[in-house]
Amino acid sequence: ADMSVECFGASAQWMRLFPLGLVGLVLYVVGIPGAMAATLFVERRRLFSDVEVIRAFGSVYKLFRRPFVAMPLALLGKKLCIALVSLFLSRLQGLQLAGFLIVILVAGLLQLHLQPYFYPIYDRIELA
Repeated sequence: ADMSVECFGASAQWMRLFPLGLVGLVLYVVGIPGAMAATLFVERRRLFSDVEVIRAFGSVYKLFRRPFVAMPLALLGKKLCIALVSLFLSRLQGLQLAGFLIVILVAGLLQLHLQPYFYPIYDRIELA
């Protein structure tokens, strides 16, 4: 590490890359799940009947029962919550632990109640 480089001053080198990083973050965190949600919504009537749709997008939803084809988005949301708790509560370990427990408990209870997977073994594995 070069100690002569100023991190948060007017000449901070990382500020030049900040807009590009922000665009990448938005595209990755919002764009990919948004595109997945839009695709599932647009093709919702043909998800289980059209061979081309199954071939193109089946890997996203084929493990889930029909009412839960959007479950991959919920799983991404759970992962996002865990990442946010980890990032924003890193200096407050007690709150961080409570946040993790809340996210995992709520996700587990929903998993138990809804049982979204087509094969019950996947529901049990998700809870393990």
